[in-house]
Amino acid sequence: AAARERLLARRYGPTAGLAGDPALAGEVKELVQRLGGTLRGWSVRAGAVFLALLLWHATLQAQAPSPEALYEQGSLSAAADGFARRAEAAPSVPAHWYNLGAVYYRLGAPGRASAAWLVAARLAPRNEEIRQALRLVPPADASSSRWAWVPPVTPEELLLAGALGWLLGWIGWVLRPRVRERWTVLLAFGAIAIGAGLGLRAWYRRPIAVVLERSTLRLSPHGLAPVVLPLEGGSMVRVLRRTPGWLLVSVPGAQEGWLPDEAVAAVGG
Repeated sequence: AAARERLLARRYGPTAGLAGDPALAGEVKELVQRLGGTLRGWSVRAGAVFLALLLWHATLQAQAPSPEALYEQGSLSAAADGFARRAEAAPSVPAHWYNLGAVYYRLGAPGRASAAWLVAARLAPRNEEIRQALRLVPPADASSSRWAWVPPVTPEELLLAGALGWLLGWIGWVLRPRVRERWTVLLAFGAIAIGAGLGLRAWYRRPIAVVLERSTLRLSPHGLAPVVLPLEGGSMVRVLRRTPGWLLVSVPGAQEGWLPDEAVAAVGG
């Protein structure tokens, strides 16, 4: 620091110029060389340590058993953690949610299994294995069944079909005006499909959850609040708002109340 101040004084002071001070120039040059060597040494050592850490982490990952292997071995809790990490990293892959639901079902948590399988069914609605799994954990009542209903198509498929129908309808309307009645039908199909796709996407984006066990819907978010309604395990609720430890939910029939956060399994979360 002292050499830097002397250098700045010589460079910008009234007697600027370093040619008349060879001793200061040599001192600064020596300092630069020393500091450069020290920094290079530290960078080499830091790089070696960082590389060793990367190799160690890769080795641990290679040695760690897969969630499938853990599932086969009966280590269900560890397998559930592995499949949950996969579902969080790639939420659009239905197999991750299906496997997660299978682990939860074997763990004796049908509510969590239902929530995971419902996400898988929304992603792959025509997969028979997923639909068969959902039959193992039916909703508690008919109203919950309506909220858990999954059509045989995805919103993206409806939007794609609607866009194609709309485009082809207008092309035919312009190029073949003599049969515009046919193109009108195609345009109507395209509009209906697009509207259905947007509506289904909005429906899926509304957060719902599965009640894990028999619970009590309360008037306010604390355990001594008045009871609004008892809920059976497997019931579906719609999440309206969150506070620390509690959820404001609505149940079929437009009734609202509070449930503890741990009493439900969010669909997709």
